[in-house]
Formats: sequence, C-alpha cells, structure tokens
Amino acid sequence: MAIMALIAVGVLLLVVLLSVIGGRSTPVPSAGQPPRQAAPSQKGWFARWRANPETRIADAWALLAVAAHESPNRVAVIRRSCDKAREQIKSMPFEPESQDLLVILERRVPDWIEARLKRLPDLAERDAHAHLQGTLELLEEVSARCERNLAKAHFDTFDDDAALARHIKRQLKLDPLSIDD
Repeated sequence: MAIMALIAVGVLLLVVLLSVIGGRSTPVPSAGQPPRQAAPSQKGWFARWRANPETRIADAWALLAVAAHESPNRVAVIRRSCDKAREQIKSMPFEPESQDLLVILERRVPDWIEARLKRLPDLAERDAHAHLQGTLELLEEVSARCERNLAKAHFDTFDDDAALARHIKRQLKLDPLSIDD
C-alpha cells in the first residue's frame, strides 16, 4: 500500500512539475478589449503537450516508466518497439493499416496511458499492480501488432494515390453521421 502511495505521489509531483514549468496564462481582457491571442511560448503546458506529438509521447512513456518502476526493462522494450514502428511507418509510402497504427501509436496510446495512470491513486495496491500489468499487456499487444504489420508490408506495391483514395472512401462509409447510404 505504501509503495502505491509513493507511486501516486510521484506521478502527481511530475504532473505539478510539468504544469509549473509550462507557460503562463494570458491576462483576461477587460470588457471593451478584444481577446488577445497567446503567443506560442505563452500557451500552457497542456496546449503545448497536445500540439507536439513527440512531447506527448515522451511524457506518457515517462509517466508509465515511473508508475511501472518494478518493470523498467519491460517498459523500455515496449517503448523501443513502438518508437521503431512509428519511425518505419513514417518513412514508408501510404498504406491504410499502417497509417491507422501510426494514429494509435501517436495519439491513442499516450491518451490511454494517461487515463490508466490517473486511476492508480484510487486503487488498492493489489488492484493497482493488476491495473499496471493490464496496461503493459495491452501495450505489448500493440507493439506485436505493429511488428507483424511491418513484417508483411510490401513497400513497393502500393500506388499512393489509389490507396489513399480507397482509404478515404472507406472512412467516409464508416461515418455514422453520413447521409449517403
């Protein structure tokens, strides 16, 4: 129980540190003045975190490494595999499934890690350990899926324009708000 409390305090301190290091908010304009746009350097840490995917990803993995301090090698292997997959996908021609994985790696995984870690302070020690193990297991599945996808990718067989058009059409068909049925 004490270990989980220390982990929770560590995660909270890291979040507070990031918010203190982050930019300052802009002053509220008076009633007669138009609102002033914040300069990029004056935006809060959350806005910068959202705007820069590399920072978001690094922050999420750093928080996970702190929380899963009992499994540093496991976290490092998963992160290295996901980072390698991201770099390979970015360098290859358009392929819909790989691009979907890139979105998962750059957006969904950091969001999910953050959401999972926010729940840790509310859990008992045994439940928190199981929660972290479940997080790591799903991240291992994502990593393995990326490796399988990249292993079967045929870089020279895709016509980028045609593949992109098919992907866009498929995504439009999946839109639940679409009126074209």
